[in-house]
Amino acid sequence: MFRVPCTASLILLSCCRWPQAVFFTHPSGSIAALSTGVPTSKFGIGLDENREDLLSAFKQHQFLNMVHVHTGSQGLGVGIMVDAIKKVAAFAQVVGPQVTVFDIGGGLSVNFQSDEISPTFAEYSAALQAQIPMLFDGSWSVITEFGRCIVAKAGIFLSRVEYTKMAGGRYIIQQHCGHDLLVRSVWCPQVWPLRLQVFNGSSGSLRTDDPVVSDVAGSSSFLPLHARSSQPMHLQDHAVLQETWPPKR
Repeated sequence: MFRVPCTASLILLSCCRWPQAVFFTHPSGSIAALSTGVPTSKFGIGLDENREDLLSAFKQHQFLNMVHVHTGSQGLGVGIMVDAIKKVAAFAQVVGPQVTVFDIGGGLSVNFQSDEISPTFAEYSAALQAQIPMLFDGSWSVITEFGRCIVAKAGIFLSRVEYTKMAGGRYIIQQHCGHDLLVRSVWCPQVWPLRLQVFNGSSGSLRTDDPVVSDVAGSSSFLPLHARSSQPMHLQDHAVLQETWPPKR
């Protein structure tokens, strides 16, 4: 992995199944804290500023046969991801047939605002085929690392409302999903929003009352998921939080 002294990183990577070079090539996405491809990243060595040294490393160490792109997680547009992969693909072509494996990473963002899947894998694939056709012609064995974008919409958290109260002029709801499960959403709700639906505990029907601003408190703490508009919750109702797989997202 580059962005540390080459000798140390090459020794580390020689222990991997595919000895590899990991590149970070692009500015931050919309969530700076999760953008690992910035010039000051603690991971790897920047391709732009160390290109000749990296070419020399591949020439000197013939066991290096893989390149690996990691741009970040969530908040990255398809254009940023494709640009990063295109830059590393150009580098791999210069290295030549010594590179046999290309890990393009993951990082495809999840739409947390609605049920719509956007961007789609088809859109991402089309952009890659248009910009980097050599990924599809058998030049390399291509590896992906998609995670959240595959499973996020496959999971929900459902919690029973234990009690509600008014305190300090705020409507507070106590249920069971808190910062032990939803760390990012509790501490950075403006960046990691959650969709919340309320179901009547008796009939099971979706509540459609006029929304009220509520603090949805969870287990492990009384920190609110955040002050938000939701349908009023009542004792024994069920709160459903969407796009919550994997836990601790």
